[in-house]
Amino acid sequence: KLWKTFATTRWGDGVSLVDSDEEQSTTSYSWYEYYRHRCSWMPLPRQKSKLDLIQEDYGHDPYKLLSACILCSRTSGSQNVRDVVKAFFEKYKTPSDILSGDIATIEKELKPLGLNREKTMKKFAQGFLRPWTQVSELHGCGAFASSSFDIFCRGDFKKVLREKKCDKNVRAYASYLKRVVDQTDEEVDVADNSNAAGKVKRKAKQKKTQPRKRVTLSTRKGPRRKSPRGC
Repeated sequence: KLWKTFATTRWGDGVSLVDSDEEQSTTSYSWYEYYRHRCSWMPLPRQKSKLDLIQEDYGHDPYKLLSACILCSRTSGSQNVRDVVKAFFEKYKTPSDILSGDIATIEKELKPLGLNREKTMKKFAQGFLRPWTQVSELHGCGAFASSSFDIFCRGDFKKVLREKKCDKNVRAYASYLKRVVDQTDEEVDVADNSNAAGKVKRKAKQKKTQPRKRVTLSTRKGPRRKSPRGC
């Protein structure tokens, strides 16, 4: 149960919902898979892209990334919206915090975003803590959240670029990430080639600079033979 402890530490006491689930009570559950599935597998570039998407700020944490997608849906994505989302995560650091939070208070805090998102966030937090396979299974998560999860948490830009119906900004970031990965691969290849060429040059230089072996004539026994001219 070590991985369950890790999960509880990261996402709160609401993780115990898995134990209370009737479907899971009769089967053995892998807490390692539970933990791993809710973690980001993709280290994002250190420098933010020129797109400056809000997903870039929360791609390291799927809970926050998916929550941000729900909260920012059908908004302008302005700085005011980002400030509301940031303040929300400062108070509700885990999905368990959302479940234990007062719905009337959450409604007031999210009022600047409109659309009564407090109920959506409650249902999302409950679903996030329970077993799920696809992002689309979570309440409030549609195509925008799914593609954002694929690119920012899994780094699967190929899948996002293949999707016909995809948010234009998410697609643009997928193209950006592809260029970053391709450039990194090229730099690695160049470094490998330069190292190999350097080794060849060093070997050639060593051959040139190796001191010549001094050849000494063997001494002959007996008198030295005189030249015909007597020199």
